[in-house]
Amino acid sequence: MSVLLLMLAASLAAPELTEGPRYFQGAFKRPIYSELEGRPLEKNLRELLSTRQVASLVVTAPGGAQIAYPPLKGLRTLNPAVGRAIRLMLWNQQPGLEMDLLITPAPSEETAAMKLPRVPVTLIWEGETLAVEHGPVFDARYPALSVSEFLSRWDVTLEIENNDWTEPELGLLDQALSLLTPAEQAIVTQIPFRRVAKPPPPDGRHDSESPVAVFAFDLDNGARFEFYRPRIDRDRTVFRGEPSAPLLMPVAVLVHEFGHAIASGPIMAEISPYLDDISTSFLAYRKLTALADSGAAPDEIAPWRTRYDERMAALAAQGCSEDQLDAYLNRIREPDPAELALDALVGDRQRVSEYAYSDAAEHFAEMFELYRTDPAAVERLYPDVADWFDQGGHLARPD
Repeated sequence: MSVLLLMLAASLAAPELTEGPRYFQGAFKRPIYSELEGRPLEKNLRELLSTRQVASLVVTAPGGAQIAYPPLKGLRTLNPAVGRAIRLMLWNQQPGLEMDLLITPAPSEETAAMKLPRVPVTLIWEGETLAVEHGPVFDARYPALSVSEFLSRWDVTLEIENNDWTEPELGLLDQALSLLTPAEQAIVTQIPFRRVAKPPPPDGRHDSESPVAVFAFDLDNGARFEFYRPRIDRDRTVFRGEPSAPLLMPVAVLVHEFGHAIASGPIMAEISPYLDDISTSFLAYRKLTALADSGAAPDEIAPWRTRYDERMAALAAQGCSEDQLDAYLNRIREPDPAELALDALVGDRQRVSEYAYSDAAEHFAEMFELYRTDPAAVERLYPDVADWFDQGGHLARPD
């Protein structure tokens, strides 16, 4: 979402959009409300525009632009989908936000849930100007790749749990991986992609539905991406990037999870040589502890004690002491260096989304997602952050 290029006729003075605190906000990831359905579009928009302190409505369409308000007669020429996006913006949001919506021309919520072509619309409401840019009709479907086609492009491990990978899912993965640099791809592609049958329940930090995918890293199982099908077909009302070349939201969500993995790259690389022995020792320790707590006989506990001692001896021989293990555990729980560096760089400026306020990890992942899916937005809002990413600051290893 670059700054809108308002190509207006020379006789029309285009209101200027200042560089303000525009940012993405998770609150607009909601169903298309129907409070305004069933009423004439032009009447709806006139009423909303007159009551929302909007003096100018500037609409930029593919191949040209026009000011639709004033004069009011310009409202009649709006694409119905664009009109619905404007209504949604004015009805549900506050000034200062930027929204990327995929809107179906059909007028009802029922048809909005169907897999119909959509119109990508970016809206910025700043000051007294509501600026709109829309692209051509977009068929919101993922490109399909077979397993063999996908693996010919990417050297990755695909795992399954009851459900096979589908071709659209692999197309989604391909799109997300293609947005990364080779250095970022080298971190991400060493991590297994696990196709999980059932997503986890909402954790209170995400929205009310299960996520598309999750990056997980612990000393029991190492690093992995878990990929869930149920959510993939739902995020068809918002997009990322330019209206002329929109990216479906699940692509952006995957890039978000890639960001978590990239931030964890240094600690993953440091632990990797010891991970098999660490995982085995943890399993043995939990087992022998459970047996001891249950009052099991010593001969039942002894094999697990032996396994634990053997693994700990193997770790010590590699130079990984118990103190080092404790340090690794603490490192995994703490923010990664790249996350802390981004926090310090942004400082007290407004963060890129509400979710970015959760903690340093989500702040990094949200910013990385935006940087890779819509770099012009980061360059506009946080030019120093864009330069930090450009220079590979997020990939720097700590001393």
